[in-house]
Amino acid sequence: MKIKYRKAEAGDVEVLSRLRVDMLSADNGLSEALQSALYQQTKEYLLSGLKGQTFSSYIAEADGVVVAMGGICYFDLPPTEFCLTGKTAYVSNMYTLPAYRKNGIAGKIVKLLMEEAEGSGVERVLLKPTAQGKPLYQEYGFQQWKDAMVYFF
Repeated sequence: MKIKYRKAEAGDVEVLSRLRVDMLSADNGLSEALQSALYQQTKEYLLSGLKGQTFSSYIAEADGVVVAMGGICYFDLPPTEFCLTGKTAYVSNMYTLPAYRKNGIAGKIVKLLMEEAEGSGVERVLLKPTAQGKPLYQEYGFQQWKDAMVYFF
């Protein structure tokens, strides 16, 4: 299986939005009305974030079909003793289609997201893992921090 990785562009927003809604629906059994509303709101968020460079995403493709995604949001929080500049990123929207799991795809996407985050000047990266994803993030160096996980550069 040949997987191609690339940074998402505005033209990918519809498929990213659909995958995100599928991910949320699988975990929460959402109604069709809520799925539709989430799809529209997610499209708007992703377009705005990509345009304003407050959101970035990487995707994995197999035979031209998006089979996995991961995103990262950039923002500032008030300075703390752990992060003097407040520059923070949050990993979200990590999702791999079930048939493609356990092939290292999510790990490669996390690596791409973290390389970008480090180059952006953020001091910390936060995420809230699923039970299934937690070992991947621990392997990368994330540490448990309250109900989330954190990585400090």
